[in-house]
Amino acid sequence: MVLRWICRMFIWLTGWKIDGNIPPHIKKCVIIGAPHTSSWDFPYGMATLKILKIDIKYLYKKELHVFPVKFIFDASGGIPIDRSVKGDWVNKIIEQFNSSDEFFFALAPEATRSDATRWKGGFYYIAVGAKVPILMAYLDYKTKTAGFGPLLYPTGDIDVDFKEIKSFYSSIIGKNDEQFNRDAIRATSNLIIFGSLFYF
Repeated sequence: MVLRWICRMFIWLTGWKIDGNIPPHIKKCVIIGAPHTSSWDFPYGMATLKILKIDIKYLYKKELHVFPVKFIFDASGGIPIDRSVKGDWVNKIIEQFNSSDEFFFALAPEATRSDATRWKGGFYYIAVGAKVPILMAYLDYKTKTAGFGPLLYPTGDIDVDFKEIKSFYSSIIGKNDEQFNRDAIRATSNLIIFGSLFYF
């Protein structure tokens, strides 16, 4: 209760607003967050989720699992992973979806705050494998809006679906917008999706 109040004050004092929410009938989905161009994306995104009472899971590199920041990551749904150990994380996340009555998994497909040349496609294959929709979340620094766009139900045609995703994010402005490469939103067979924290 206190943390939620703090998050409300943070959003209010910084002049931000929240637009939308996860539709109440949706109990499982993959949440993608973009643009990801600043470390400020994380506190704004997490404050938004806390205010809306949305509990997510996301992966972060184990190098950051140290005192005291590990408590922040763990409390907000973070799961530390060792990127040097090869693992089939896509199928592990799909299994988590299949074994849960309610599960929201979030990630930043750019996987970097720098100018990404191509989005990582693992989020798409997780959604297809788990048979869940993709929710497009965003932080628009031009309007200071944290929000949720449309749900995308993957058709299996990755090229068509990525065009819809690109269309939605084309008008969203990141904090360091010159680092948001909209042409990077294209299909890829690369499933290595866990190169960075989920910065909403």
